[in-house]
Amino acid sequence: MANLQNAMSGLQLAASHMQSNKYLMSISNGFTAALPVFIIGAFSTLLANLPIDSYLAFIKSYGLQQAIALPASVTLKIMSIYVCFFISYKLAGSLGHNEMVVSSIAIMCFLIASPVTIVDGAEVMPFKYIVAGGLFVAIMVALLVNKIYSFVVDRHLTIRMGDNVPPVVAETFNGLIPAIINVIIFATIAALFKLTAAGSLHAYIYFIIQQPLLGITGSYSGMITFVVVAHVLWLFGIHGPMVTGTIWKPLYLAMDLENLTAFQNGDPLPHIVGYAFWGVWASLGGSGSTLGLNLLMAFKAKSEGLKKLGHMALPTSFLCINEPIIFGIPIVLNPMLAIPFVLAPALNVTVAYFLIATDVLPRMIGVFNVIGMPVFANAFIQGSWLFALLQVFLIVLNTLIYYPFFKRLDNTMRTQATQA
Repeated sequence: MANLQNAMSGLQLAASHMQSNKYLMSISNGFTAALPVFIIGAFSTLLANLPIDSYLAFIKSYGLQQAIALPASVTLKIMSIYVCFFISYKLAGSLGHNEMVVSSIAIMCFLIASPVTIVDGAEVMPFKYIVAGGLFVAIMVALLVNKIYSFVVDRHLTIRMGDNVPPVVAETFNGLIPAIINVIIFATIAALFKLTAAGSLHAYIYFIIQQPLLGITGSYSGMITFVVVAHVLWLFGIHGPMVTGTIWKPLYLAMDLENLTAFQNGDPLPHIVGYAFWGVWASLGGSGSTLGLNLLMAFKAKSEGLKKLGHMALPTSFLCINEPIIFGIPIVLNPMLAIPFVLAPALNVTVAYFLIATDVLPRMIGVFNVIGMPVFANAFIQGSWLFALLQVFLIVLNTLIYYPFFKRLDNTMRTQATQA
């Protein structure tokens, strides 16, 4: 028992440190803030390329396909710029700096670091490094610009204006020297990397860091590790997906972006897993894939309290929101439900991964899931109705997994109610 308590304390301490780290949380919060941009671009891509011949023929005949795809061109195709802005904005706010000033500097430095080539006498910036291929550079630039800005401002290396100067003007000039120093640093970095075999900072980071990390986390072992760790943390009262998401969210969103880009271009989809994969399979009814448990509670429980909670929580469970169940039963610190809470999502991910890997099912196109998107709908928009059918099968499977543990819980709660 003492060892378990020590392990719990260690996990809670580690999670607390991660959640209190302004730099890590800015990455997670920045990506969350960018989700509306992701979603608009994803649905634009989906609607412009729906695999329905009659629909495609109709929108092409009236010249509508390009118009429908236009939002994707100004969202997904420059996603790294949005990510750089939002992460920098969130971090600047947490550090007490002017968000707009610092974010503007970050975008400027990101573009300075981006490769530019000459094509037919015109300067061209490849889309590859401002879509998914530039996400890691965008993150690094956003963090480093804030670090440099803080370093300069903390040492009062700024232009101070008089008290009679409007605050907006004063804040702008206050950021001028930090901006100049940032520009000099990133211009130097860009020039140095241009002399290397990689040719640019983007190419170096993409091939040396981003691609290997995507290869590791994009594997079955990578996905299952994140799923298990996130759900084990939940059992100790720690929001596992939020804590581990600071690591996997940028990686899986990058995979979804690459899949969406490939789908838009008519190319083979490069990744099996991604952020959408997690949402559709690991969170079937919310963390722990508790929709099956919720159905048992609503329609099979003999304990009055469990039945009422089941009916109350069922609508939100279909929207993949299950905090009423996690804290209402509770599942947190409840060894009676620990096994199925981890096993159900792990099994869902395993079944889905290998059905896709063996080409029984197509790869998911990577339309981003948002909190509140209903079960079945979040699967259907991934490019095939077969995903929704698999969700039906997995809900049945999850119900069977939870059943013996549910029965024990139901009997225990009924006995406690009788004795009370």
